[in-house]
Amino acid sequence: MGMDTGWFGSFLEPYFDAIACALPIWRVFKKEGEGLPGRALTGEAGWNETWEEIYRLRKSDPDGHYDCHHSVAAGVRKA
Repeated sequence: MGMDTGWFGSFLEPYFDAIACALPIWRVFKKEGEGLPGRALTGEAGWNETWEEIYRLRKSDPDGHYDCHHSVAAGVRKA
């Protein structure tokens, strides 16, 4: 159901896309060359605080590419 534009590579990705913006897990990343999301510039914070910092950085450095991502890693635990 819903739009077919929201394809995800794992089951965890739609969780972060839908609910996790309420969690203080967001960081400002600066993209440098190829590779996503880039280099983390801040520690974890809330969604609104992170975007405020992104807007500030984009205004002071219009040639930079700043965005919001999380650093939560999920994978298979080894015994």
